Amino acid sequence: MSEELRANLSEIAYLLISKIWLIFLTAAVFVAGVFFYSEATYRPYYVASTSFVVNAKQNGSYSANRPTANDIMLAQELVETYTLVLRSNLVMDAVIERLGLNMDAGRLGSSIRLSSVKDTQVLYLEVTNSNRELAIAIADTITEIAPEVMMKTVEIGSINVLDKAHLIGVSPRETIPNCSAAGLIGLIVSVLYIIAGKALHPKIISTLTIELKLNRRCLFELAQVKRRDRKTSLLLTSRCSERYAESYLKMGIFIKSALDSNRVKKLLVTSVLEGEGKTMVAINLALALSKLGHSVLLIDGNLKKPSLKQVFSVSKDQTAIFDPDSEEDTQDNFLARIQPNLFVMPYIKSSGSRLNFNSDKFTLLLDVYQQYFDYIVFDSAPISLTTDAINLAAISDAVLMVIKQNNTRVSGAIKTIADLNMVGAEVIGCVLNGVKYRKVTALAREVRQADEGRFFGSFKRILSEKDAQAT
Repeated sequence: MSEELRANLSEIAYLLISKIWLIFLTAAVFVAGVFFYSEATYRPYYVASTSFVVNAKQNGSYSANRPTANDIMLAQELVETYTLVLRSNLVMDAVIERLGLNMDAGRLGSSIRLSSVKDTQVLYLEVTNSNRELAIAIADTITEIAPEVMMKTVEIGSINVLDKAHLIGVSPRETIPNCSAAGLIGLIVSVLYIIAGKALHPKIISTLTIELKLNRRCLFELAQVKRRDRKTSLLLTSRCSERYAESYLKMGIFIKSALDSNRVKKLLVTSVLEGEGKTMVAINLALALSKLGHSVLLIDGNLKKPSLKQVFSVSKDQTAIFDPDSEEDTQDNFLARIQPNLFVMPYIKSSGSRLNFNSDKFTLLLDVYQQYFDYIVFDSAPISLTTDAINLAAISDAVLMVIKQNNTRVSGAIKTIADLNMVGAEVIGCVLNGVKYRKVTALAREVRQADEGRFFGSFKRILSEKDAQAT
């Protein structure tokens, strides 16, 4: 099986699982609609039945008053002939005339069913009609007319009535079979709709999608943060669960390996759209790198919606606002110390030109900071919304794209990478965020098993040593 086929199958499986509510809702709507329609249009049909016996001799006159084997065989052969005669227009017209029915022979014939019992001379007649009295009347009238017609049209044999017409049942409601069919159709329609949506507007769902469609490596997968855990999901908080803490630390180890391999010091963390978790990734990446013993500077490059000041509770009294048009030459007062190895630059004044990050003052400031910090991490606005991210990408060594599972379209991600390449920025890799069903997206995880075995086994030892040094 090719990698592309595996990716498509895994994406379809993910979409069907994530949209299971839509599938069942569509089926329920179809079932409800057909149920009410069936109940509203249901009309009961009554079935009246009678039976005949076919004789080989007319009026049942056999030699020696006993039928021979040849007579019985001949009578059985006559059953088919009599069946055709009973349903002929001659008989139907006679019944219509006698009962004064407002219908033609074809319509009356469609309500009549004739059947024979195998290897016997018995012929059953069933009449279906919405009027129970009329159904019985039609059956009785046929039994009265049939012998007369047979005497005139068939030269041999006769037909005798065994019993009077009587009601044998009512047509069953078709609600249950109709609803079953409607539910099945609803399931098929919803599944086809989901698959068609994937084909027309494919979104990034798995690590294989990133590697095959974007031609970039997925450096890490972050599981979806549950609603009740969102306030404690940051590595900074003391209430952060061990599961989230280890996940962020592993992410830091894998991304650090990629940064060191490419000699990257200034990293831009961005995304295609809003709400993909880029700020959370940038913060936890900076925290993880600082936990690993590296000096890190985290800069809030989202000029329209800065958030680091709220996350770290940094007030304007604690740090100065960087203004590219100001003549101040200070460098340290723009930063707030969060941890021994982690500093944050939360306030950058935005100007009408939107070119703050390309200014000489900011460039010189970064040159100074690079002498003191091992890594500088930028948290920017989404690429598709402002030019700030593009400006930051131009002065960064590499770009890390954060992609939320089943949120970013493949076409949008490809365009974003092309825009970054236009300014000379290199996308070093991606982080797949908000992963719901890890088993579905685990196809590319085998690629990183060797790295995980090499780094994860020692990162707890590294952290314990650094914590001991800090104390």
